[in-house]
Amino acid sequence: MINKWGLSVVLAASLLGISQVSVADCTIYDYADYAGTSRSLSPGERLGSLGRSWDNKVSSIQTTPNCKVTLYADANFKGDTKVLTGQTRYLGSLWDNQTSSAVCTCTAPPRPQAAWDNYGGRDGWRHRHERNDFAPPPPKNCTLYSDMNFTGVAQPLPANTVHNILNAQIDDQTSAVKVPQGCTLTVYSRPGLDGRSKVFEEGDSNFIGEMWNDRISSAQCSCR
Repeated sequence: MINKWGLSVVLAASLLGISQVSVADCTIYDYADYAGTSRSLSPGERLGSLGRSWDNKVSSIQTTPNCKVTLYADANFKGDTKVLTGQTRYLGSLWDNQTSSAVCTCTAPPRPQAAWDNYGGRDGWRHRHERNDFAPPPPKNCTLYSDMNFTGVAQPLPANTVHNILNAQIDDQTSAVKVPQGCTLTVYSRPGLDGRSKVFEEGDSNFIGEMWNDRISSAQCSCR
C-alpha cells in the first residue's frame, strides 16, 4: 500500500520527467545460466588477476546495455581475448573456465531529460541553475596505491602534473593504479621521468603486473 506521501513522491517524479537510473556494470558467474557465485565489475574496472577464487572459473556473463566485458585467457590482460555484451548464458567449450583477467568498459548513458529542459523561459533557466548544470566538473586525479586491489597508501596525482620524485611511502612500492576518464598515466622506473616507461589508459588496474610491481619511481598524469 502506498501512503499519501509515497504517492506524492511518485507523482512528482513523473511530472518532472525523472526516471530511475540503473547501475552500469559487468557481472561474471562461475556456472552457466547465471548460476552459482557472481561477481560484479564496475565501469572501467580492470582485474589483472581474478584471484584464486575466480581464476579459470567463469562460465557465463551479463552486462548492462551500455557496457561490454573483455575476457583474457591469461593474467595481466594477456593471451586470447573475447569481447561480450548483453547476456551470454554459456561461454562455450573454448572459453568455459578459461578466463584469468577481465576489463569492464561502459559508455555513459544519455541523461534523462527533465520537463523543465524544454521550457525556455526565465523559470526554466532558474531550475537548470539550481540543478548545478553550470557547476565546474570535479578535479581529476590519477591515483597510485601501494597494495593490490587499491589498498594501502594512496598518492593522488592531479591532472596534467609531473612527479619527478614520488612520495617516500609510494616510491618503488606501487601495486595498483586508477586512471580517470579522459586521462592517461605514464610511469617510469627511475626518478625524473627516466628509465623504462609504461602508459596506463583510463580505467582501474587492481594489479599492475609483475614487470612493474614495486618498480615505479616517477609519473605523469595527463588529462584532456
